[in-house]
Amino acid sequence: GLEMSEFVSMTYLGDLNDQELLVRPHPQCNHINWQLGHLIATEHQFINGVAGGTLPALPAGFAEKYDRSAAGSDDPQHFANN
Repeated sequence: GLEMSEFVSMTYLGDLNDQELLVRPHPQCNHINWQLGHLIATEHQFINGVAGGTLPALPAGFAEKYDRSAAGSDDPQHFANN
């Protein structure tokens, strides 16, 4: 359930700050912030597509912040933060 998802997320990410979430492990890799946001937006789209809009709406502009065109951005103002 949600408690397990929160536990797993915080176990992996809880000690990272906003700046560390924007570190790229290699110049051609995506940073963690973009990867997580893209995963959230994509899963939201897939689940609502299959389950008929059962998930609540994402915050306005969230999906656009994490589309493929934003993957190259390192601007912390562009992405969500803690």
